[in-house]
Amino acid sequence: MRPFAKLRTVMIGLLKQGSSPHRIALGVTLGGIVGIVPLPGLSTVVCVLLAMALRLNHAIIQAANYAVYPLQILLLGGYIVLGNQWFGGSASPASFDSLAALMQEDVWAGLLAVKEVGLGAVAAWVVTSPLPAVLLYFLSRSAAVKLKRRMQGGDDAVVESETSRDETGSPPMKTPTYG
Repeated sequence: MRPFAKLRTVMIGLLKQGSSPHRIALGVTLGGIVGIVPLPGLSTVVCVLLAMALRLNHAIIQAANYAVYPLQILLLGGYIVLGNQWFGGSASPASFDSLAALMQEDVWAGLLAVKEVGLGAVAAWVVTSPLPAVLLYFLSRSAAVKLKRRMQGGDDAVVESETSRDETGSPPMKTPTYG
């Protein structure tokens, strides 16, 4: 199942359980924005902590987090370059090779250099994340409101059949009932 299809399925399930579009949008936004933090592996833990602290649904925040994982990989280099431009240093491929060489020569100095690169990348993420976060919130809230209206407007059967598609994306076959 595609990541965004899974996210939609989770949203529909939460709406059926009575979650508000605001809480769903907040989970999607935080999962999506934390999901692109330029420290691979950290986003899952941060999402769990945010969900616990804000009493958000873990499924929605993690579904959003995993849906944007490819973006995290794509944006990682850009955040490193931007952070290095702001705080000095260079982020060319040669410098990555030099970081690897430094790690082999002096592990402690290499870790300090990686820390500097990582802090610059995180600073770039912090500065550039608010606008996408606001946009993602309003887009996901709008989607949740539309899904909720469809469900309340008698289109619940349509929404239900869309969520129960198999791996090929086809709706399940209906079997005739006799009786």
